[in-house]
Amino acid sequence: MTNPAHFPPRVMYQRLGVLRRCVALWTLACLWLAAPAVAMAQAPASDAPAAPTVPKLDPSLCQIETRPVVEGQQDKAAKKKARVHLAAARKAYEGYQFVDALRELRSAYEIDPQNDVLFNIAQTCREGGADAEALKLYEFIVRQNPDPALKADSERHIGTLRGKLAKALDEKALDQMKGEHYDVAAKLWDQAHKLDPQPLFLFRQGNALRLSGDSGEALVVFERFVATNPSEDMMKEARSHMARLRSKQSVERAKNHLRAEEYAQAMAAWQAAYEQDPRELYIFEIADAARKAGLTNESVASYQRFLRETQPTDYVEQRRQAEAQLPVLRKQLEAKKAAEKPIYKRWWFWTALGAGVAVAVTAGVVGVVASEPVNFLSDIPADRQRPLNPPP
Repeated sequence: MTNPAHFPPRVMYQRLGVLRRCVALWTLACLWLAAPAVAMAQAPASDAPAAPTVPKLDPSLCQIETRPVVEGQQDKAAKKKARVHLAAARKAYEGYQFVDALRELRSAYEIDPQNDVLFNIAQTCREGGADAEALKLYEFIVRQNPDPALKADSERHIGTLRGKLAKALDEKALDQMKGEHYDVAAKLWDQAHKLDPQPLFLFRQGNALRLSGDSGEALVVFERFVATNPSEDMMKEARSHMARLRSKQSVERAKNHLRAEEYAQAMAAWQAAYEQDPRELYIFEIADAARKAGLTNESVASYQRFLRETQPTDYVEQRRQAEAQLPVLRKQLEAKKAAEKPIYKRWWFWTALGAGVAVAVTAGVVGVVASEPVNFLSDIPADRQRPLNPPP
């Protein structure tokens, strides 16, 4: 007897076949329902509606003469006429026809110069790509002290536009640096910093001025940068540039003193240059200026230091001059030392002094003897003396 919990094999296969047919039909139904979505997903992008192209505005269209808000009520006819222009402007704006929108807005502003109309002009200019002109309009609105909501929106756009314009100027300046137009780049970074006072713009401006040869202005800009307390790495690099710029100024002063034959002042300027930027060549210049100033000791010491701190292959011509000058300067020192020796330490002084004493003693003895009369008959008795009488 067959167990009722089990189906016969044939029946089982029949039921499996029905199940398979149901699954197949369900799958076909799902595919049929999903076909439109699949077709839309597989459709090329060109079939989707493209976003409208926003036209670029001529910035001159946004250069309008702003006016303070008119206090009091305008006449109804003027108000109505302004509203007509505003309605036309709105329709053109929604259709991305910014040129037409601007014309209508400007007409409305001429009739009724209100802050909200000017704000719409600024909005249209900003979306049309006239960022610099839009920024000026937003800034004018803020200065008018409008209602808080309009002021907040204007300030928000001001911050965004300032950063955007500064970034664009920064990119232009970097391009100018690549072409070695350093003075142009410096001016662009100056404008960028006025819009967005980032320390980085000051650093780049100072570097451009340094490369353009304007050492004085570069030093001023680097000092402003250091005052912003930047990162340690940038601070270190800026201070290094500043030291070299100050050294360069000292070098220029030294050269000017040399041309004026002010050698002592030139030596002091070379010393200042070395303190700011310790280059071995400046030691040689110190020695050479000291030699021309007649400061022999300082010159010898500096020449010796220059030779000691440089290699034979470095500054070949300067080393040759130093080696040639040292023997001459040493002889000058010896002669000067000899000339400055006290008189009582010189051999000829004592020789002359001894001779003088001998002469003086002899002269003294002779003088004493000569001052007393000599009696040659003092030892002969008087009665035996026979004086010689001179003949009459």
